Amino acid sequence: MQLSRSRTYPCPPEATFDAIMGISLPEVLGHRSGPLPGIVEVREQTTWGSLGDTRRIVLADRSTALETLVEVDRPHRFVYRASELTGPMVLLAEGVEGRFDVEPAGEGGSTVTWSWRIALRGGVVGLAAPLAAPVISRAWQGWARGLLENLEGVLVP
Repeated sequence: MQLSRSRTYPCPPEATFDAIMGISLPEVLGHRSGPLPGIVEVREQTTWGSLGDTRRIVLADRSTALETLVEVDRPHRFVYRASELTGPMVLLAEGVEGRFDVEPAGEGGSTVTWSWRIALRGGVVGLAAPLAAPVISRAWQGWARGLLENLEGVLVP
């Protein structure tokens, strides 16, 4: 299952990329959207910006996921993998690959695209995944819209 959402900002790609890499996840993704709870805490993070860096996110329902940077190409994109999922999402997904792409837009601006590729579970446990997919998609779009709106507050003070 593939999801993505984009927004354009009046900031150059380098500044936009660096702001996204250094942003507080609870600040921009602390909101709930349907069945997706907000992020309330980040644990076990020493750095975030180099290949192999990890952090554990904690959601409002106490679910967790380990995020690992698997590609970093400043200022164009970074890709992370969410694994070790706990909570309700583990029933539907084996893992998630997230990606932020930053592209030049206009004079001195940039377009940010946030994407998720969800590896849905198979087998008996995964039978509900196709039924839940539209709900997850709608909720994720709301989550992404909120993140991109909150990002504007960071990029354009």
